[in-house]
Amino acid sequence: MAETTITQLISAAPVSGSELIEVVQVGESFKIDLITLRNWIATFVQTQLTLTAEWELDTNTTAADPGSGKFRLDTVTPQISAANIYIDDNNKQAMDFGLIFGTLSLGDLVFIQQKADSTRALLFEVSGAATDNTGWWTIPVQNGEASANDIANKTTCSFIFHTSG
Repeated sequence: MAETTITQLISAAPVSGSELIEVVQVGESFKIDLITLRNWIATFVQTQLTLTAEWELDTNTTAADPGSGKFRLDTVTPQISAANIYIDDNNKQAMDFGLIFGTLSLGDLVFIQQKADSTRALLFEVSGAATDNTGWWTIPVQNGEASANDIANKTTCSFIFHTSG
């Protein structure tokens, strides 16, 4: 199966609106709403899925809900030594990623980059199933790779989640 890419569209529409997501599969692009996306993922995605979204870093290391649109790591520095990502269900655009987090498993990848600074990035391999903590998730990670600098507190970060099936 060809790789599938799903991207959130820039939109002022509320989250319940239509055409919030663009899916590119086998070279063809189409736009869908969130309900259709959930059904499509549950039914058709069998091998690979790549998703992008944004959250803001909170450098508090407590295993708790970091707040809407935010994420934490279980260590402050070096960030690459983190064993867990604590991430809210909702990204900065208020999209609920709970269904996606529930599909993460051993060997999947999570790439995090400070949005405006490519010298601040992390790449982790998921080391087990993500845990739903009601409103936020714990994603266990390992085998990290890092850029030269840690991600700065309270900055918007772009995430790429790559599942391998």
